[in-house]
Amino acid sequence: MTLAGLVNQAYPSPEWAVFFEVMNTTGFQASRTADAVALGIWPSRGHTLVGFEFKEDRRDWLREKKNPAKAEAVSAHCDLWWVVAGSDQVVKIEELPEPWGLYVANPDRSKLKTVKLAQPFPDRDKTRMKRTFAAAMLRKVSETTVPRVELDRLVDERVKAALEKTQAGYELRELRETVERQRKVLEAFKKATGVELNSWRGPNRIAAAVNAVINLPEERGILERAAGNLEAAARTMREAVKLWPSGGPVEEEETAS
Repeated sequence: MTLAGLVNQAYPSPEWAVFFEVMNTTGFQASRTADAVALGIWPSRGHTLVGFEFKEDRRDWLREKKNPAKAEAVSAHCDLWWVVAGSDQVVKIEELPEPWGLYVANPDRSKLKTVKLAQPFPDRDKTRMKRTFAAAMLRKVSETTVPRVELDRLVDERVKAALEKTQAGYELRELRETVERQRKVLEAFKKATGVELNSWRGPNRIAAAVNAVINLPEERGILERAAGNLEAAARTMREAVKLWPSGGPVEEEETAS
């Protein structure tokens, strides 16, 4: 685990609010940075403000030791100050300025162990904080917290990934694939026929078409019989026309007066 992760673990929410890479102020006056700052949220903690400097390399620590003003620009706002070392080979206890404390990551970097307890800086007023430093911490809120929407998305992704590894997840994935195939079939059917099966009229139209196809032989027989009857009537009428006299109608003779 990283040193930042170990500090976050040692100062957990909601008891503490931890901010990383906090400047000593904002704007053009900002010149120094604390690797982390933790603010006690619960009144039982006295709203203590704790600063941290991370050191993974001994040469880096020795450079820091020669220039204490670098840390003092931020530690001046804090009640306690800790050096957090990646191993017990980085910082020697006797090298620590008073009243700094020392945390060292254990060999498997799963937690921090206290090597030297940090002591409160004298004459610090916990009821006051410079607004410029408060602003510098608040600027880190968006970087050190996860928005609720993003958190919900991450949870959903993890749940989905875990579910898909189970038998139920495999069955669910197969069901989704089946539904997608059926959706494509319905779309192709609509494109070819113009019938929307998902609408309430769609099934009725399909039923009417199927019924017409099923009853087609019977309807054809009716039409054929009607056509035969018409043809027989036409033949009878033609025979009757042939028997009709060829001359015109006989006019009555006028009676002689």
